[in-house]
Amino acid sequence: MKRIFLLILTFSFAVIDVDAQQKLPLDSCVSMALSQNKLMAKAEKTFSKQDAQAETYKTNRLPKFSLTGGAVLMSDGGFEYNVPEGYLPTFSPDAATGALKPNVIAQGADGSPIFSSYAFFPGLNLDLDFSKIIMGGVSVQQPIYMGGKIETAIKMSQTGKEMADLNRNLVRSEVILNTNEAYYKLVEVLELQKAAESYRDVVSELYRNVQNAYEIGMRPQNDVLKVRSKLNEAELKVRQAQNGVKVAKMNLCHCMGLPLDTDILPADSVIVDQIDDLPPIDVSSRTETALLGKKIDLKVTEQKLVEADFRPQVAVVGAANYIWGPELNDEQLFNDVKFSAALTVNVPLFHWGEGKKKSSAIRFEKEELELEKADLTEKMQMELALALNAYDEALLEVQLTKISLDQAAENMRVAKDMYDIGEETLAGYLESQTVWTKANTDYVTAKGNFQVAKVKVLKAAGRM
Repeated sequence: MKRIFLLILTFSFAVIDVDAQQKLPLDSCVSMALSQNKLMAKAEKTFSKQDAQAETYKTNRLPKFSLTGGAVLMSDGGFEYNVPEGYLPTFSPDAATGALKPNVIAQGADGSPIFSSYAFFPGLNLDLDFSKIIMGGVSVQQPIYMGGKIETAIKMSQTGKEMADLNRNLVRSEVILNTNEAYYKLVEVLELQKAAESYRDVVSELYRNVQNAYEIGMRPQNDVLKVRSKLNEAELKVRQAQNGVKVAKMNLCHCMGLPLDTDILPADSVIVDQIDDLPPIDVSSRTETALLGKKIDLKVTEQKLVEADFRPQVAVVGAANYIWGPELNDEQLFNDVKFSAALTVNVPLFHWGEGKKKSSAIRFEKEELELEKADLTEKMQMELALALNAYDEALLEVQLTKISLDQAAENMRVAKDMYDIGEETLAGYLESQTVWTKANTDYVTAKGNFQVAKVKVLKAAGRM
């Protein structure tokens, strides 16, 4: 089933690449942007990294095992020593005390003692070989109490993971906003292209009529030149609109994570639907507020981490080591395993107030973040207020430009009828066309601005 789904998904993307007129609704573009946009991919990687780090810090609770080994090989590692032969004095135990007393019977001429009996020492040759030594062992270290450092580090890593998740949500809202802007910009320029082409067709028809009238002597050449000039302007507007469509498509493809040369068209049109309930000036649900709150929490935990460095630390260490070598008179001295265990305790005594100073520095950083949060909250409230004002103005602009467009269309219709019966000059008729073109452009632009203003209100209110 999973392979079938991947095949269907791959085929869907292939259709987008092949179909020159693939039409996509806004929700499909947003979904594709959230799954393929490079900023979202980067945010996902950051979250995965923080998740892996959080799991890494948890392993500090567990014992650590280490394997060590080594070998020493020396070209001249031998050592020889000869103890010469000789006579050794003897001793007898004292029956009363049990102590050994030398068996001295007289003093020699030089004052040295003369013993009653001597023991013969035949001498000794010592041959030590250090040329080959092999060592290896396994050790284990288990922390018992590290001043709360391990748990504090785990908590900090978990906070970092939560911040990465909030950052992912923040990037998500930015991607949605950018995709909406790019989508409605493409809708806008496509409508402007249609309007420019329609205007060019009207002027072209007028040019043919004036040219025919001039050829039969009913219009002066000056009228032909006036209409020709307007036709040139119309052709330029069409070319500008076509170039605008190309750039708008590239921008939308960039937001969606598609190749920039993918030919896509929006399936939706601009609908002036208002927000049912305008949000109050409240930004408590904004991701930025929660993100700064997590940064403050992180500083609090970091302060505890610094304090943990100046508390006692206790750990248990165990090891099993094997040693082979050296040799004494061709006999092995070491060839066995030794076991050991140790309890280590580290108690910081005096560090010239280092811990207190570090803790104070982090506390000041936390207070800076609190001030930054208060300042950012006010800025976001102003941002939301401005977004609401822009939304209100954009709605009014749509309504006013629609009235102006209707009036300009009626004025152009009347001017054409009067021009056809000879009661309107050519200049007046061309002027009515210019006014209609501008009114239509203003109305299309106003509708696009309204959609963007609506999305910005939702983002500023934390609803995206």
